[in-house]
Amino acid sequence: VRDSSRKQILKEYEESLRRLNTDYVNLYQVHAYDEKTPIGETAKTLAEPLEQGKIGAIGVSNYDTAQVAEFARNAPLHTIQPPYNIIMRDIENSILPHAQPWRHNLQALYWGLLTGKYGSGLRFPEGDSRSDNLHFQGCALSRTLDILDKVRSIAEECGKTLAQVIVN
Repeated sequence: VRDSSRKQILKEYEESLRRLNTDYVNLYQVHAYDEKTPIGETAKTLAEPLEQGKIGAIGVSNYDTAQVAEFARNAPLHTIQPPYNIIMRDIENSILPHAQPWRHNLQALYWGLLTGKYGSGLRFPEGDSRSDNLHFQGCALSRTLDILDKVRSIAEECGKTLAQVIVN
């Protein structure tokens, strides 16, 4: 659910603590930009448990450069998680430069579709945010799966796993 409102974040945070049976979360990450909630509200809400020592770091996933900057104006930001892999490289000249430690002291985590986990006929449960993500649909998904087939054959020839070849 893309709901980064104060009420939802506090609810989800408490539920995370309960599920994990802890009173501390190392990294609390907003997984998608919520157009209905001002970024400042989201950031300021997460700054509170950070200041209280209940969160070690704050991160955002799938935010663009302007959204990252807006978040960072309202609260400390420690990680960004954009999509990035050998076929999704457009962030190299946009958001990735912000992850250089000497610029904004951000660490970058990445997500992508090249694990081999997904195949043709991919369907997500109703309400899953990936169901409306273009990377997981149609031509984009077909292109990714075709590339994976080629990389998989290279991996087999080299006696390596798909993941090892993708990372290299």
